[in-house]
Amino acid sequence: MDNGNAPNGRKGTYWLVGVEGKARKVRLPINTPLLIGRGASNHIVLDDPRISRQHARLAPEKDGAVIYDLNSANGTIVNGVAVSKHKLQPDDIIRFARYAFRIEHIVDADTPPGDVETPTLVATESVARMLVARESTGSGERHLVDLTQLEDAHQKLGTLYGFMKAISSTIDKGELLRLIGGKIREVYPLARAVAIYIRNSGGRGGGSFQLAHFTGASILSDEPALPDDVSEGLLTSAQAFLTGESPESTRAPGGTDMFAPMIDRGEVLGVIHVAAFENRAAFSKADLGLLNGMAATSAMMLQNTRMHDETLLRDRLKYDLELAAKIQKSFLPREVISVEGLELFAEYRAAYTVGGDFYDVFWVGEDKLAVFIGDISGKGVAAALLMARISSELRVAALAHVEPAAVMTAMNDAILASDQPELFFTAIYLTFDVKTGEINLANAGHPTPYWCRPGKPLEAITGGAASAIGILDDPGFIATSFCLEQGESLVLYTDGVVEAANARGSLYGSERLEDCLAGVTSTRPNDIAERILRSVEEHAMDTAVSDDLTLFICHRTSGRMATLQPQRRSGQMSAVNVPIPRNPVPSTEPR
Repeated sequence: MDNGNAPNGRKGTYWLVGVEGKARKVRLPINTPLLIGRGASNHIVLDDPRISRQHARLAPEKDGAVIYDLNSANGTIVNGVAVSKHKLQPDDIIRFARYAFRIEHIVDADTPPGDVETPTLVATESVARMLVARESTGSGERHLVDLTQLEDAHQKLGTLYGFMKAISSTIDKGELLRLIGGKIREVYPLARAVAIYIRNSGGRGGGSFQLAHFTGASILSDEPALPDDVSEGLLTSAQAFLTGESPESTRAPGGTDMFAPMIDRGEVLGVIHVAAFENRAAFSKADLGLLNGMAATSAMMLQNTRMHDETLLRDRLKYDLELAAKIQKSFLPREVISVEGLELFAEYRAAYTVGGDFYDVFWVGEDKLAVFIGDISGKGVAAALLMARISSELRVAALAHVEPAAVMTAMNDAILASDQPELFFTAIYLTFDVKTGEINLANAGHPTPYWCRPGKPLEAITGGAASAIGILDDPGFIATSFCLEQGESLVLYTDGVVEAANARGSLYGSERLEDCLAGVTSTRPNDIAERILRSVEEHAMDTAVSDDLTLFICHRTSGRMATLQPQRRSGQMSAVNVPIPRNPVPSTEPR
């Protein structure tokens, strides 16, 4: 084709000739428009990230060849100058990043420049086809590529992108399924119906999938459901198929159907079923491939909605647990009271948000305080619910019977009468005469309390011990009595102290607790508690706590003392002046 005049006026053809690198193998006549760029749909494909997908266009025109820059990112350089449009002359040098080409003009009587040994890219008269010679191992092998395939791939990617963009606008599962079904019907206008099935948790075989969304001109059946053979085939192969191509399935009466599994991280989450109108074989392999791509995107978004729902559920559970913790704390004394001649300390630490440890202190007579500490079997929410019940019932029993053995017996009878064999608890209940210092104590399977006396050996209170409440019909509860003198302390605790474990699994144990208490130099409750808690923490280090921990310490002071008392607030102590009311007649009204 004649496309220009040489400087001497003779007719001829302009050629694009590579001069550097791999471009040296390019020799192309500029007799049809040529697209140059990084994208696969160009006539000349230059693999360099600095080159735009469609970088430039070479075109034969009336007076010769012209190059146009297509708004490229890094420009088209002719003879060292960036151009947007330039009429080419022989020996012009064109650069695209690291590639360089020279323009040559060949008159009709001449031969093409150089030896066209390995044409890297030769344009043909057809816009739909191009001949690409790819460099392979030791040869210049040619491959014929159909531009229609590239256009189809581009259209498919565009469809998938539009589909993903549409369904990613929501995190609500119901809305997501509606968008998936609606967009698929838009993509397949010949679809009679689109059904989306979600896999039952852990389901295998027939009945593994449940209909979650349906959209279409008519229902698939009276009870839309995936056939058992289709379910089994999808779970086994995890591949999309057209009805009739899978040996496990049979052709549906409504025409050719497509089934595509929604797979995320190797797990089949559901199935998309697209049904054609009757008597129409409407879907091809290409349609199935496109549906499979949309199913993969749908699976990813469906998993996102699941994670969102799980996050909402966790947040709700967290809120409920925090509320339960507040309610549980309302069953414990708001302040650990101090009265003239007596100082009390309490520390409560739940292993989880809520726990099963409990304690209480209240008046059961004009000069007599009742104290109890206990540990419900189990941990977490169940133990916390039982703790609320037990602490209330124990207070009622104490106000009714007062004496430790009678109170423990009444509680044991009540628990056995509830006919809940899994329910039992350990507890210590004692009464304390604030005038004389006399203590009557009964122990129902609870860890041994300790009596700390200045200048005397530590003493374990082993008397008054019996089995836990709720196990035996007649545990034979008894009480032991002793007098807490001025300057002495009684240390009560739950098994969260002695069963605190370190990273090696070694328990803190009673021996360490005795050594800790034997070394105290002050019997004041705050000093004893601080020493115990520090010793337990040093043993456990950073090991996660596995059991609730409660400390309760009674200390008889020397002489009159102020009613300054420690207050429990998330495990920290602060002083408040709140004297306990002393009712001459114990009240049985609920708190």
